[in-house]
Amino acid sequence: MITVHDLHKHFGGFHAVDGASLSIQPGSITGLIGPNGAGKTTLFNVIAGVLEPTSGRVEMDGEDITGLPPHVLFGKGLLRTFQIAHEFSSMTVRENLMMVPGDQLGETLWNTWMHRKRIAEEERALAKKADEVLDFLTIFHLADERAGNLSGGQKKLLELGRTMMVDAKIVFLDEVGAGVNRTLLNTIGDAILRLNKERNYTFVVIEHDMDFIGKICDPVICMAEGKVLAEGSLEENGGVPPVPPPMHPLYTPRRGCEGNCPMSDKPYSGRGNKDLSIGNPDGIGTLTPARGQHDRATPAPGGPFLIGEAMTGGYGKGADILHDCTIAVEKGEIAVIVGPNGAGKSTAMKAVFGMLDLREGAVRLDGEDITHLTPQARVAHGMGFVPQTSNIFTSMTVEENLEMGAFIRTDDFSGTLSQVYDLFPILKDKRRQPAGELSGGQRQQVAVGRALMTRPKLLMLDEPTAGVSPIVMDELFDRIIEVARTGISILMVEQNARQALDIADKGYVLVQGRNAYTDTGKALLNDPEVRRSFLGG
Repeated sequence: MITVHDLHKHFGGFHAVDGASLSIQPGSITGLIGPNGAGKTTLFNVIAGVLEPTSGRVEMDGEDITGLPPHVLFGKGLLRTFQIAHEFSSMTVRENLMMVPGDQLGETLWNTWMHRKRIAEEERALAKKADEVLDFLTIFHLADERAGNLSGGQKKLLELGRTMMVDAKIVFLDEVGAGVNRTLLNTIGDAILRLNKERNYTFVVIEHDMDFIGKICDPVICMAEGKVLAEGSLEENGGVPPVPPPMHPLYTPRRGCEGNCPMSDKPYSGRGNKDLSIGNPDGIGTLTPARGQHDRATPAPGGPFLIGEAMTGGYGKGADILHDCTIAVEKGEIAVIVGPNGAGKSTAMKAVFGMLDLREGAVRLDGEDITHLTPQARVAHGMGFVPQTSNIFTSMTVEENLEMGAFIRTDDFSGTLSQVYDLFPILKDKRRQPAGELSGGQRQQVAVGRALMTRPKLLMLDEPTAGVSPIVMDELFDRIIEVARTGISILMVEQNARQALDIADKGYVLVQGRNAYTDTGKALLNDPEVRRSFLGG
């Protein structure tokens, strides 16, 4: 089906793909694994025509397709999805699907005048097919919802649905599980298997979740440093990736507690430093924010260090997404928000940060009511926020990105910069490299580091491990623990719920914008109902 011959893609002196050769057999579901920065997505982009190769050749069914543009490859049946979904946010879910087929009659002005009946018939047929796709993917109830309002996992299903609107031969799926709840990930996996068996789709899947890879993929190709290291079946290799033994730790979680040590008794298993200087108990200190009716905090002594209390609200004039939702975290604690996709987790985070207006409820931080403060004013009061996507300046270097985090500071921030480099050594090595050339995991480290440059009292992280390899995920969690040990409070939304709850002092399970369960991380991990409904069993 697809054959890659000695493919190279260089960005200046950086060899993202360095002589990769592989073949994809028709009718297979091939897994592509490797650490962040291995060149997996770059390889996808070259095959799919997004990037021109430096050298090498790509063939599809014996035809040389090297360098052909994406729309031409689309016509040949080669489709791809993206780690960050590319939906038409203002259109409905159904309309997003109906947009996919090309050469529709209504695309020309002449036909809109002369063939209105035929256009209407075509649109009815497309709408019917779109509804069939939505029913297949179990999201028919979202057909009339604006795509921009979907959760991250629902957008992944929509991306998969787009491939079903045309006669695809081979589909490249980039991080289909990133930011997806375990229960929904199982649904996506079942859909891929059905499409493979019932419609003879060939899939190539980039994914860091080895359980997911093991469930649906055979064979599996492992890349590192732009090269193909090995290829084979997980089953043939005893359930581990087909790579040399020194690479195995890349895919082996090493959480210290494994859900068995109470955080209150053994906080963070003794890990982490205690250098308090990276945090700032007084917030930014010397900064004087612009004063206006939405930039004033009022005294509110007592209660938790941070609390979003009885929050009810949504986006604009739309329906409420949060319903009497309460999230709190004490100083130096790690609080984790988990739940199914579409539960309102990221919305709760944004409500705390002031990115949507609350119709009811209040937000208090360190003895002050900040309910009516703008997000920029909340940063001045000691909040740091890392969104899941669009969280770096791609054209700037790593160091410039970090320096941008200190734009509101008037003091010497070189010490904080050194601490960030100590937390994330890879960033120091790549400090002169444009951030847009980094892998997904490295970008997340840049985003977290930039937030730390503000010297926050509270650090909020929205899906910090989405799309990162197991070893990088483990390192990120370790760094989060280290930051918490400095006295900075951590509020985190995370779909890798087991690992996140393992390090959490407090956990919140949200369902449809409401608090379903609230307890310690350990207690939630050991709750059979929580495990069955939200952790994949």
